[in-house]
Amino acid sequence: MGKEITGYIGTYTELGKQTGSKGIYAFTLDEEDGGLTDIRLAAESRNPSYLTIGPSKTLFLAVNELDESKGNGLVSAFRRDPQSGNLELINQVSSEGSNPCHVALNEKETHAVVANYTGGSIAVLPIKKEGALGKAVQVIRFSGRGPNAERQEEPHAHFFLFNKTYDCGFAFDLGTDRLMAYTFDSGAAEPLSQAASPWLNSKPGAGPRHGVFDPTGTHWYVINELDSTVDVLRYYRATGNFEKLQNISALPQDGSNSSAAAIKISGDGNFVYASIRGYNSITVFKRDTVRGLLSFVASVPSGGRTPRDFAVDPSGNFLLVCHQDSDSLGVFRIDRGSGKLTQVAEYTLPAPVCVIF
Repeated sequence: MGKEITGYIGTYTELGKQTGSKGIYAFTLDEEDGGLTDIRLAAESRNPSYLTIGPSKTLFLAVNELDESKGNGLVSAFRRDPQSGNLELINQVSSEGSNPCHVALNEKETHAVVANYTGGSIAVLPIKKEGALGKAVQVIRFSGRGPNAERQEEPHAHFFLFNKTYDCGFAFDLGTDRLMAYTFDSGAAEPLSQAASPWLNSKPGAGPRHGVFDPTGTHWYVINELDSTVDVLRYYRATGNFEKLQNISALPQDGSNSSAAAIKISGDGNFVYASIRGYNSITVFKRDTVRGLLSFVASVPSGGRTPRDFAVDPSGNFLLVCHQDSDSLGVFRIDRGSGKLTQVAEYTLPAPVCVIF
């Protein structure tokens, strides 16, 4: 048996009907053989569709993706027991919008930023010393629409990403094809201020959804949901400006029924991975670590329906993928030389949509 690490899975407890899920699940991963044990309910919660854990490893946040009425979304704060891995609810606060789908923590765990998909807004929530969330101190509502009449009829905030030094942040608006740029000051009454270059436009109709920086914070990779492409950007921290270097398809062929979801980078920065729903695959890209450019390596069947979020474990040996519509969690071994994936296990879990370590 190899080294073991705890992971957590967010699920949909309400997806048109009861799925059988009760909230957030925990598991133990063997970093030698990829086996999962002790899969258990860590905390009951409604639609905890995205999870994040702070640098302290004790503060744990989840969005509750609810839209029963306008502004009904929630963010839940939990205290994580380092020994047992169990989660204890501290409190819940409004996300100041509907269908919150992402939450990010700053490095010092003084603030969280939540993205509300429906209506298109982000809200800044203060965090008290004991980990409790406070009422939003700042809400930024976006406006506009995109060329896709069905999916871009209004703004849809989908993600918020801090840079490596946590003094800037970027909101992804799938509805208007924009990446909104802000400076971040945790000491200010309203921590987010519009950056000198306030936004970057994606290709019309692309639908920017998620993003990830490389280990140095120099290059940035943005997955576009609506056309299943990846934008490669060069980030100039001194000025806050971006340079577009590349737009590359995450599909090996036409994927008119596809919908890109998540994007992650290996710990060594050599490979970038993307999940594609509809096509039900994980795309592997080789990364030029100097220029930042990507080259297509492979499209690997994900082993289930609707691969949403996924994660590379801290050892870099395994990739775990959540299959929202086939109630399964797939485990893939990563070839550290080529980046290619080989499935080694599959586990049953109701409507998994997010996995973190």
